[in-house]
Amino acid sequence: MTSVVQPMDQGVIKNLKHFYRRHLVQTLLTDSLEKNTFSKIDILQAARMFHRTWGQVSQTTIANCFKKAGFAKNSDQNPSEVLKKMLLLHLMDGKQQHLKNMLMWT
Repeated sequence: MTSVVQPMDQGVIKNLKHFYRRHLVQTLLTDSLEKNTFSKIDILQAARMFHRTWGQVSQTTIANCFKKAGFAKNSDQNPSEVLKKMLLLHLMDGKQQHLKNMLMWT
């Protein structure tokens, strides 16, 4: 049920975890082979790895997750167009909420 309500659960997070773990293992193995010890990874390094692996998640994966959740009615749409429309809707919703908040305080 959660994956229907939260489209990110339908594959984006799984995909991101896959890329992150692969990058983490490669980093640890490379360091252990070079230094003959396991190196520690601090929070900054983990955040940088996460940032790099997020770039590996494709727009198609993200768009497919939202399609499966029922947000995209036309399956022939270009994934980047779907993402642009969703971003626009999100921004518009944020502006409406901002206006409501401003009107409440006036």
